[in-house]
Amino acid sequence: MSQEMVPWAGQFKYGHWTTWYYVIIIFILMAVHGFQGFQDRRSRADTAESAVSFHRKVLAFGRYISYRRITLQPFDKLGLPSCGMLVFLLTTLLFLLILIFAVRPYYRYTMDFGAPPLAIRTGLMAFACIPILVALAGKANLVTLLTGISHEKLNVVHRWVAWMSFGLSLVHTIPFFVASYHDGGYEEVREQFYIDAMRGSNEYSGAPPLAILLGLCIFSLRPIRNRFYESFYLVHILLAITYVGLLFWHANNQLDSWVYLWATIALWLASYLARIFWYTQPLNVRNRWLVGTPASFLQLPGDMIRIEVISPRGFRHTPAQHCFLRFPEISLLDNHPFTIASFQRSVDPPKTKATSDVDNPQTITFLVRTHAGFTHKLATYCASRPDTDALAWIDGPYGGITRPVECLYDTLILVAGGSGISACMPLLLYVMGKSRGSAGSLVKIKRIVLVWAMGKAEHFAWAEKELGEVAADGQSEVVIQMRFYVTGSAESAVSTEAMEAGSTEKGGDEVEPITSDTGGSSSSDRIVKLGEYTNGKPVMGEVVRGLVGQGKTLVFGCGPESLRADLANACADAQLRVIKGETQELAMHLEVFGW
Repeated sequence: MSQEMVPWAGQFKYGHWTTWYYVIIIFILMAVHGFQGFQDRRSRADTAESAVSFHRKVLAFGRYISYRRITLQPFDKLGLPSCGMLVFLLTTLLFLLILIFAVRPYYRYTMDFGAPPLAIRTGLMAFACIPILVALAGKANLVTLLTGISHEKLNVVHRWVAWMSFGLSLVHTIPFFVASYHDGGYEEVREQFYIDAMRGSNEYSGAPPLAILLGLCIFSLRPIRNRFYESFYLVHILLAITYVGLLFWHANNQLDSWVYLWATIALWLASYLARIFWYTQPLNVRNRWLVGTPASFLQLPGDMIRIEVISPRGFRHTPAQHCFLRFPEISLLDNHPFTIASFQRSVDPPKTKATSDVDNPQTITFLVRTHAGFTHKLATYCASRPDTDALAWIDGPYGGITRPVECLYDTLILVAGGSGISACMPLLLYVMGKSRGSAGSLVKIKRIVLVWAMGKAEHFAWAEKELGEVAADGQSEVVIQMRFYVTGSAESAVSTEAMEAGSTEKGGDEVEPITSDTGGSSSSDRIVKLGEYTNGKPVMGEVVRGLVGQGKTLVFGCGPESLRADLANACADAQLRVIKGETQELAMHLEVFGW
């Protein structure tokens, strides 16, 4: 095929169509986000109970599919996202495949007529993926700003788009070798592999950036990423920068090929500047520069460290948000994400014009489980200097729940696995604080159920103080139920009498708050004072079925991958109750440990 019949420049439109695809997706998500905010405001004023509407049943059917997780081996080892995300990713893949293979011809009669059309359009489609690939990677990014979807959830799409970009790049590469071999055999293939613009070609070889992209995808696989997080993060950034730089070299500014790369750099710079000068508190334009905030450390059972940091000036956060913490004195380069495990319970602080955040400092609490790498350095520092504070650099907050859940649901079910209690605790404190403040009349939640599965009973000490205070709170009308599951070996046997004496619901007999002085009682005995105690793992299907009522329920979960998968499938199955009209609504929000 000649250039007149299939012009080389005409293949660039496929990159434009790829760009329009994800721009339209972002616009749809932005519209959904805006509509959801409008519905939330309307729901605050709507206090009347009604039958399950048709649109809620349709929504429940969508959740029945989208919430579900694949837990069959070996797919559970791959870290597959939810079925809803898989449907979206497969739809995107189908769109790309149609653009690639629906139009013929794939090749020209000879390379003398120009590069194969299949190779040109897939190359431009791969270039079009780069801006959105970088936009989805940033902690402070434009997609989150427009859609309200937090960066750690977008990161799932980021990784899959990277594999799609690699696939496009591979399809872009192979036709050059096939056509070259057809024209001149091995020597022509070798010439194509070492193509060089200095020797008369229009571009430089794409082999180096293709190899780097493959490395980026391989190193991002979950087993490698989790095992070598610090090394992965540094190598990932360096390879990504090198990759974009080599693409400038490869494309050689043909038509609008560099437009995608300049857009990528603009998105990258915007993300980093926002993160540095707004989210990084010691560099925030409102704060004193290069001044960290004091942090104290307390070692708890189960290799847990409790970090309490004085809140920087103007710092505000919502439940389940996380921050990246850096301790220059301990490790200057390490910057790791940890969930904020506390929340300001006083929703009506007695602040006047004469007071400020400096006059009334708040404390931010983090629970950090010791593993290898930075957390091991942190544990070593705490053990060697038990009474020494350190200055912390806070980068955040990010993620969390931005919707006014206390005004939208009747029941809140909090499911925590191990240190996942750090995400559930602030939401519990937030709702309890709201119910006691001046906005208490707007709070619809009447019941909160905490389900906490822990490896050992001694891990109860991680949140013992806060849970005791919540149980002893007599100012709120919200009913509190607590269920504790010890999945490992129990610290000591719990007597039947002690289990029966355990309070499982707030609002009955007065419960005295638990203090650090336990009087020698075991962790198991102290657990029983607050709620139900069970040895063994919770069966999420039974838990959700037994707790979901007739009204609107939100299930919030945080914990290991297996717990989140079981909880997601339980919530998916429970959507049938909404479809049958037995429950008004069942929504789910999951937080993850890492990404």
